Amino acid sequence: MYRRGIWGVLLGALIYFNSGAQTAKQRLEEIIDRYESDLEIKFSYDPELVSLVSKQYAYQEDLESFITKVEQQLPFEFVALDSGYYAFRPVTSSFVLYPYDSVEQESIAPSDVMVLLNGEPIPVSYLPNGVRFEYRPNLSDSLMLYVLGYDKKALSVAGLINQREQRLSMFYVAVELDGLVIQDYITTGIDVNPSSQRIAIAVDDLPLLPGETDGDIFASIAALPGVTSPDKRAGNLFIRGSFTDQSLFLFDDIPIYHRGHYYGTISPYNPKVVSEVEVYRSGLHPRLGDRVGGAVVIRSDDELPNQAHAGLGANTLYATAYGRAEVIENKLGISVGARRSYPREFQSPKLYAISKSVFSGTGVVGADGELVTDVDVIFEDYHSKLNYQINEKNSLSTALIYTNTDVYYKSDGTDGIRRNADENQFQNYGVNFKWRRKLSNKWKLELSTTYSDYAFKYIVDPNQSGDSTFYAKNTLKDYHARYEMNRKSRLYNLDVGLDYKYQTVGIDYADLTRFTQKLLKIDKTVTAHSVSPYANLDWHAWERWYVQVGMRATYYQPLETVYWEPRLFVNYDLTSSLVLKGSVGWYHQYLSQMKNLEYGGGGFDNELWVLADGDQGYTITGIQSSVGGVLHQNGWVVDVEGYYKQTDGVSVYQDRRLDFGITPTQAGQSIAGIDFLIKKAVTNDLTIWASYTYSQSKVVMDTAREIEYTSKYVQPHVVYLGGAYTHDRWKFSGSWTWSSGLFAKSLDMVYAENVYFNNTGNLPPPGSGSGGAGQGQKPPPRPPNPFADIEGRYDPMHSLDLSASYHIPRTQEHRWAASFGLSLVNVYNQVNLIDKVYRGAPQPSFLDRYAIGFAPNLMVMVEW
Repeated sequence: MYRRGIWGVLLGALIYFNSGAQTAKQRLEEIIDRYESDLEIKFSYDPELVSLVSKQYAYQEDLESFITKVEQQLPFEFVALDSGYYAFRPVTSSFVLYPYDSVEQESIAPSDVMVLLNGEPIPVSYLPNGVRFEYRPNLSDSLMLYVLGYDKKALSVAGLINQREQRLSMFYVAVELDGLVIQDYITTGIDVNPSSQRIAIAVDDLPLLPGETDGDIFASIAALPGVTSPDKRAGNLFIRGSFTDQSLFLFDDIPIYHRGHYYGTISPYNPKVVSEVEVYRSGLHPRLGDRVGGAVVIRSDDELPNQAHAGLGANTLYATAYGRAEVIENKLGISVGARRSYPREFQSPKLYAISKSVFSGTGVVGADGELVTDVDVIFEDYHSKLNYQINEKNSLSTALIYTNTDVYYKSDGTDGIRRNADENQFQNYGVNFKWRRKLSNKWKLELSTTYSDYAFKYIVDPNQSGDSTFYAKNTLKDYHARYEMNRKSRLYNLDVGLDYKYQTVGIDYADLTRFTQKLLKIDKTVTAHSVSPYANLDWHAWERWYVQVGMRATYYQPLETVYWEPRLFVNYDLTSSLVLKGSVGWYHQYLSQMKNLEYGGGGFDNELWVLADGDQGYTITGIQSSVGGVLHQNGWVVDVEGYYKQTDGVSVYQDRRLDFGITPTQAGQSIAGIDFLIKKAVTNDLTIWASYTYSQSKVVMDTAREIEYTSKYVQPHVVYLGGAYTHDRWKFSGSWTWSSGLFAKSLDMVYAENVYFNNTGNLPPPGSGSGGAGQGQKPPPRPPNPFADIEGRYDPMHSLDLSASYHIPRTQEHRWAASFGLSLVNVYNQVNLIDKVYRGAPQPSFLDRYAIGFAPNLMVMVEW
């Protein structure tokens, strides 16, 4: 039902795009084309400049009337060069700007105003509340409005073309900068705000990143120091060592409960519908709760598009489409995006490389490392959004998402014996409604309501008989409402809000018990209500200081407990280019995944979501702190930050099989490390950077002995060397990564060893029964311990990733643009061991699991 609705939205959008040309008014280029065709004349103009004109025109029989109307409304002129030949070009025109204070809503004295053209002031004439200047639009120009005491505001050529008189909101420096915003932190499009620990990624501004060609969001996040993907799967992001379920992922306020398509190997977010991504590595704003790690907040565009855009593209993994348009002028805008993999029969080289990595160490991959059976993979994701500007003070938006991955395979093996047929599927869909209202010059409010529905299933069909005897199913329904009020002033910003959540988590499970081999079935549902008032104060009244103090309190109904979460961020501008920073905060998590489960043929995504009920799930408590400094000067950025994390209450299953008759063990984790980044913008076209992370982590089991283990996925040393280069229409990027190997004798390996000893240790004593030794004979010897050689870390991992793309811009001859790209992952096909899997039959042995090998990918995108 939901998918039919999504396709209905997409179909309606495509009909709208197709029918737009039939309406009375058309884009300026289309009207010019029509005159050329009807009157057999020719116009010469800059298509990129003319494409910025958002105003539409109706076709008129009288060409002179049309020319007069356009020249009155736009800073362009028509010049008759010859009989039947016209030039349409920009002309020097008057522009008027009315700057005003964004907080006080009062006009700014014109004497404090300057207009900079390519960095140099140009003459202006003063008006009662503004300034007038003369200018001829040129795409290569850079215009800036400078007002004493306020942040500079860029003036876009498109904005000036479409509106020659503008009222511009100017932000007092102390209010807008919040201490300091460092632009181009790693490369263009990635900025960092040290005061709030927030890294902002503007997707449209990103250059080509190593190993991808489509603006992949996970690729940009993984380039950040302190964010690692230990098994080289894009979606398995460990933010400063925190487990993947301990970091919050939101897409237009809709929570995401999966790691991505195909076991986290493919990003589930269409970059063509994403506007901005915020990444929090240490410390969260109090409005973000229920996680003890980091956060990734993804947003699509909230602004109305000034003109229609659409695109179709494909790479070797999937096909994609998107569209944006203004349905009602200055009132209603729509955006849609869709991606889907190809039919199951098609398997590209990159998808094959991913499959070999995913299924290594299972019966699906043979001893030679190649697949021995077909793996059917279907994945798809859809996004749509409506933005409605009710009036100057009120706006509404609605966002919908749908994500689905379905994997089916048979593990026959090379001996031809029919074994399991397994299916693994997840679906995640959600909807968000948001209302924003401007109450006064200083107060604003926002109401956001969200519904998210997640369903996961892993079905095992023994002997491929069609009978699903063994399965693990997990459902999660989440309703969330948030009301927040904001006040801005020149001395402080205040956020006050209230969160309400209603969550339902279900587990439906059937499998054989470990030792008795009896079929155990579990069907359990847990519901939870929680209410969380919160407040945050940004204080910037003191020179050089920026202080953010926040508090979040949560009443969690299943445990009838109130949890308090104070948070503090402090920044000090030591100089204009050097900032010292520090933070500390307390956090709680009520929804988490159980660790160390094993089910299915390969043990994939074996972490079921559970709510804290004091029985099978616990409240995770956490504390985070960080301290460091960042230097930015003359194209250089040097960032050093140390951090410490401590969490307790993680649910771990020692028996590896789900059994609600057994209480899971609680575990704690401590993480300490330091991130270092150095970046240099060599030229406007070339940026190079290097990062290094050192970290150590321990897992402590909450048992009588409090046994301590080294964390499997926290790698002590991680090195990243990257660069991006642009030349004319070409873009190039590359990166080389090196990291310590994963820890071999980790907690899950210790549990596997315990299970092994529990099985082989139950040999019959001498003289007991027909299977035992005779009277006076020695008992059978214990088999050798296959785990004895598993120790230390696996070999270090490293790989080289490269990307290149070529762009064809729009021209007068063709009204479309196109991009072509090639990416190469693991160029020299390094074999990176990420784990060993124990198998007890037919004889005790270990199977190796590897990260993705050499994987090429091609991309083409056409946009108009």
